[in-house]
Amino acid sequence: MQKYDKQLVKVNTGDARRDKMADTFMQVFLTPIPDAPLPYDDHDFQIGLCNIGIQIEKGIFDLHNRFSKITDEYFSKARSLLFNLKDKSNEELKLRLIN
Repeated sequence: MQKYDKQLVKVNTGDARRDKMADTFMQVFLTPIPDAPLPYDDHDFQIGLCNIGIQIEKGIFDLHNRFSKITDEYFSKARSLLFNLKDKSNEELKLRLIN
C-alpha cells in the first residue's frame, strides 16, 4: 500500500483515534486499483478520495457512538470495512464507493 501525503487533507475530529481511522480510510482510497481507469495522479481526484474516506469514517462514527464517545461497535465496523476495502478480490466495493 502506498503512503499518501498527510498534508493533502488534514483531519481533525477532536479525537486522535478517529483521526487515525480517517487517515487509514484515506490511505486505502488513495491506493490505486490495478487496471481501473481512474485519474490517481490528479490532485482534485486525490482530494475527492480523501473526502470519501473522511465521510465514511464520520458515517460509521455517527451510527456507532454513544453520547459522542467511540464504542467497540465503531471499531468493529470500521475494521471490517477496511478489511473488505483492502481485499484485492473485492476491488469492486472500492470502485462502487468511489463512483
